[in-house]
Amino acid sequence: MAAADLPVGHFQLQLLTNRGPIVEVTANYKRMVLEDYLQRKQNRPERHAIRHLLGVLAFAQDRDVPDRARERFEFILSEDPDNLNAKANLAYVNGTAAPPYDEPDLTSEASKQQHARRFAEQGYAYMFELFDETKTCDRYEKGLDLYNRAMELAGDLVDHTEKEDWQFCIGLASYKILRILATGGDGGQRAQSLLESASGNFRAIVDSPHADNAIKSEAWLQFALTLKKGSEMGLHGRANIAPEHCLDRALELAPDDSLKARILARQAHFTFKTDRNEGFRRARALLDSSIDFDNSSLNFHAYSLRAEICIKQYRRSKNIALITRAKDDLEFILQQHVSPWDFERLAEAYLYLAKSSIGEESRDYIRKGLETCTKCEGCQDGAGRSILHHVRGQILCLNGQHQEAMESFQIGIACEENTGWISGNVGALAEERRHVERQYNR
Repeated sequence: MAAADLPVGHFQLQLLTNRGPIVEVTANYKRMVLEDYLQRKQNRPERHAIRHLLGVLAFAQDRDVPDRARERFEFILSEDPDNLNAKANLAYVNGTAAPPYDEPDLTSEASKQQHARRFAEQGYAYMFELFDETKTCDRYEKGLDLYNRAMELAGDLVDHTEKEDWQFCIGLASYKILRILATGGDGGQRAQSLLESASGNFRAIVDSPHADNAIKSEAWLQFALTLKKGSEMGLHGRANIAPEHCLDRALELAPDDSLKARILARQAHFTFKTDRNEGFRRARALLDSSIDFDNSSLNFHAYSLRAEICIKQYRRSKNIALITRAKDDLEFILQQHVSPWDFERLAEAYLYLAKSSIGEESRDYIRKGLETCTKCEGCQDGAGRSILHHVRGQILCLNGQHQEAMESFQIGIACEENTGWISGNVGALAEERRHVERQYNR
């Protein structure tokens, strides 16, 4: 597809933010994340891509008062008067005709850079726009395609900071697609190619004599995640470096507490996955340190992981204090960051708390558990999660709703057949049927 075949600006792109509906809690969290990105990237070329997305989000949230969106695009033009996306976006917000746009002349270096930036800014929008956590890779595929176009057109013409931004996003999109393929059990040549793309781009940044410590630290972090995922999928990269070493290097170079917090959370994840017995205490200590560095909901991964390992450890120890800790962590982050698996875990925490209490307190946890299951089901990809239906079935059983519990387990079995992810619904359904038969035969 030629440059002229792609729309200029962001409002003609197939973004979820453009199509709506806008969920305020998700939109507000996304804006907070992008503002944090902008603060850390304010001296890098990528700042324009972030401001574009903030402008699109502001317009989506309040079309009747477009001033916030307009200010974003005007600011970009104050720094980059020839920015094609900013001109088109500003015209859209103002309700005026878009600037005339003919077949681009790509014979000059300046024009190639101009259009390459257009592609990169649009690629950024696809990768970082408003969305719930999901297992589909469409947005990353589109982002990867646009960043590759930018690199092919002007990768050797822009300065090293802009090229590093593009390399990082190509690597990140490749890793995200690889991770999604892994959840579906896919592999093969595509997965190997994505592993090499991600590894190669992150390696180029960490080996660069010009890259600053901030982007090197982020690249080391993503390099670690890429190598770990490749290893889990049985893929063979050319890096000859351990993921754990990459995380150590990332931590050494991290310039701020926010990034240190993210790295420590990933170290905790690696530790717990390697040893789910002795690794529990070490992982908890790392997560506690991560949250000490950043106790905001921006560090949602640390809270989510701490809750996950507390729930898993509770299944072994039956120490109810672990469930209370998990509940508090999940309730905190779900106020601002929504994901189906965190709703799912919170519902499970409510289940265990209901079992460990009596009377009105138990009934209150049952009510909260069922409400949380409904919220999980309302998330993108939430209804297809077999674990959700297993947890809901157990809560319904505890509440004496045995027919509804069996129906939930049956839906869970159908989800297991669709995804291949076994969550115990077959055994739970058989047990529930025996339970009902015993009651009937009394």
